[in-house]
Amino acid sequence: SGGYDGAIQLLRQQQNLTAIFCGDDIAAVGVLRAVRDFGLRVPEDISVISIDDIETSQYLSPMLTTVHVPMEEMGTVAAKILIGDIPFPCKSSYPSIWPNGRAARRPER
Repeated sequence: SGGYDGAIQLLRQQQNLTAIFCGDDIAAVGVLRAVRDFGLRVPEDISVISIDDIETSQYLSPMLTTVHVPMEEMGTVAAKILIGDIPFPCKSSYPSIWPNGRAARRPER
């Protein structure tokens, strides 16, 4: 309900929004509903982008643009740092340790 309520408040306050970025896919589900209830269309009138890439997001209509977060790989790297297999602080940048997140799905424009 937080995604829905927040999006309604935002849509009332900002008439010219072109996109809403959500902190997770669950909030994005509420945002998609709020956008529809507000009489707008995704992606024609406004874009909704999220981060999480939960399984359910592929079944939404319109399909949600979401960024995949490699949680398992990040956990593995964190565990290796904790047990000393990777020195901390790391001399290389984190993006070279695990792949960057990617847009998993996006609606057609």
